[in-house]
Amino acid sequence: MAYEDGAGYGGETGVPCGLADPDGGDQTLAAPAESGQEQLERVASLVTSMLDVPLVIVTLEPGFNPEGAATGQRRELYHALVAGTPGLLVHPDQIALCLDNLPATPGARQVRSRLSVTLVTATGARIGALHVYDTRERRFTTSERTALRDFAHLMVSGIELWRHASHDGLTGAMSRGCFIEGLERETARYHRKGTPCGLVMLDLDHFKEINDRLGHAAGDMVLRAVADTVRAEMRAEDAFGRLGGEEFALLISGGALPVAQEVGERVRTAVERTEIPGHPGLKVTASLGIAEITPEENTAEALLASADARLYEAKTAGRNRVGGGDLGPRLVA
Repeated sequence: MAYEDGAGYGGETGVPCGLADPDGGDQTLAAPAESGQEQLERVASLVTSMLDVPLVIVTLEPGFNPEGAATGQRRELYHALVAGTPGLLVHPDQIALCLDNLPATPGARQVRSRLSVTLVTATGARIGALHVYDTRERRFTTSERTALRDFAHLMVSGIELWRHASHDGLTGAMSRGCFIEGLERETARYHRKGTPCGLVMLDLDHFKEINDRLGHAAGDMVLRAVADTVRAEMRAEDAFGRLGGEEFALLISGGALPVAQEVGERVRTAVERTEIPGHPGLKVTASLGIAEITPEENTAEALLASADARLYEAKTAGRNRVGGGDLGPRLVA
């Protein structure tokens, strides 16, 4: 079996990242209005065509999230592009099934060649690697190696440009517009496949008082600390955005109301325990509202309105609560 490593790649231990469903056969590179995941998807599709390989895997370092700041969580999904089945998403335990589907002659269904190159940012940070696999014995040419490095550079450049344009500079959370675009993609997936989707909306309690009493610099510190807390508690597959001011939201991808309830309560508890740098003793709490997509509430606008109504319930019930579902506003002592 011929394994070749691209420049800078040395025994990668990065964690494969699960990617969103692709749009289909369009192989044209678009301007970075796409999400970070879609950027990876599109370039990976190009790699399969240009290098004539049946399998591409993008691995990302632990904690790196193409949709935002690092989460500190490990991603346990492979994104594999298999000839004839672009966008196949499998768990590591199922990678053998993915390899079994590679086009090959009978008795030769196994990887025989590999070429890998590191994904490195402009600041020199290593964020992962791009791997190509083939079932044929082959020596990748110099031009093929150069092409893979160029594709890796294109991946990183696209992700960095998209993140800069679509994320809140203070907290690193997705911007409101970008988050709502993701929510609309999830609702579209519900209409296509019936995939569940939940929403958790979070608003900091008495935040204006913090700004008035301690100043806006302290308020900014609170927002950053809370955002870090939420990222540490969120699931790897979910998205986190800042809707405006002290209001944030979590998109619970593929999760129904019980999942949203569990995530919401975990986040509420963690926020209550958050320590604010430079302000010992400052206690911060949040009220949350949760909602799930249903046949009656099946649009992004309807989900946002439902979660906002549940958030209002939590506020009027005394704050530091999770409102939503059959449980109503809830506080764990």
